[in-house]
Amino acid sequence: MHFVKDFGSPNCSSHCGMSTEQKGEFEVVAILRIIMASMSIMGAFSIVYSAIRRRTACNPKVHPIFILSIVDTMLSVMWITGSVVWLGNGFEIARIGCFIINLLTVILQCVSMNVTLIYALLAYSSIRQKDFSESYYVVQGKQTYVHVWPPQCSFTAYCIAVTLPGLLLLTSFSILSVKFKLVSDAKIYSCWCLPFYGNVLPRPALGYDTNTTDRNHYLHHLHYYVASYSVLLAVNFAVVFLSMTLSYCKVLHHIKRMRLRQERNEHSAAYRATQAMVLEGQYDAKKRVLLFISIYFVTGITTFILGIVGIVIVITDYHTNYSCAKKDDHKVMTGIYIFLLFEAGLVPLQGFLNAVAYGWTRGDFLSVMSTQHNLSNPLRLTAPLLWLSHRLM
Repeated sequence: MHFVKDFGSPNCSSHCGMSTEQKGEFEVVAILRIIMASMSIMGAFSIVYSAIRRRTACNPKVHPIFILSIVDTMLSVMWITGSVVWLGNGFEIARIGCFIINLLTVILQCVSMNVTLIYALLAYSSIRQKDFSESYYVVQGKQTYVHVWPPQCSFTAYCIAVTLPGLLLLTSFSILSVKFKLVSDAKIYSCWCLPFYGNVLPRPALGYDTNTTDRNHYLHHLHYYVASYSVLLAVNFAVVFLSMTLSYCKVLHHIKRMRLRQERNEHSAAYRATQAMVLEGQYDAKKRVLLFISIYFVTGITTFILGIVGIVIVITDYHTNYSCAKKDDHKVMTGIYIFLLFEAGLVPLQGFLNAVAYGWTRGDFLSVMSTQHNLSNPLRLTAPLLWLSHRLM
């Protein structure tokens, strides 16, 4: 890889010390991000458009994925914006613009994780509030929509999901800007908005210049900023993953317990009549839970790993002086570039995968979106447990 072979070489020509080959390798990252983010926009915006057009955005079966799709759409736009800046040879773009793109991208990534967790908590709350005494009304066609959380609780949860990451990241950025003059130094020593972990960053030129010491001080301070959002993303991913997994495991445990309780009820005619469908519904719920967790893990694991890498870079003060890069460091840089490729191919795609898994493959979601008014659950004539499992789907 020229990204590794020529990294830090004083012989690099043009493009702020970056060779044409190096620039082309970063263009691969940018183009891959654009392709995946475009797919996410198509998937997520289809949910948003359909919910608004059919006036179902406030339906309890729709509003969690509706809000998640809005966040995913905005996040995809930021991925595309950062990539377009690089592909457009935006070497002289205002350095503040690089920071703004990076800040918004990281914040929206955290918000997307948090809203995904809210979806899992809503599913768990919905299952917990259901009992077979209520489910019989569903079988009789008297089902009413129940908001599993009071409106004020839902509003509070979404406010925390949105404001907490932004507050933490903006606070750390403000402290670094004041203490280390990060923004003012970026205007002097940065040369381009380089595609990097967290979208783009205002990086200094490669190779030698007359302000090598000052440039390296700026890069050292920039690494502190990378560490700040690396910690935020890594911790956010881990907390949401563990909480979401625990919530869905409790959902499956509750469904199993309700099924066993109903099996012991000799008078459960609904269960005896549809026993096979009940078991199938429980199996489908397990597959859906596995799908939810897998999508979150696959699209977020590279973010978590790169977050750890960002922390290590600061702890070890790695590559503060690019012009003195050693041959032994090339393997590390190759690994970082490979992870950037994985990030470009997976993280921007999460909006599309979320739209498919949480929206267009869920039967109850499709039943609501098929009309402009709320319908009774089309599964109301089946067993109560089957209906509950499809509430999760």
